[in-house]
Amino acid sequence: MSERKFARGLGKPGTAAQLRETVSQVVKENTVLVSRRQK
Repeated sequence: MSERKFARGLGKPGTAAQLRETVSQVVKENTVLVSRRQK
């Protein structure tokens, strides 16, 4: 579902930067969760 939303918004200016920021944020959160689980 979220992939469709991203594809639809790719034509808008500034979306790529926003998308990149969102992805990096999600990756950071996932990294924190994974490292907590391993301890």
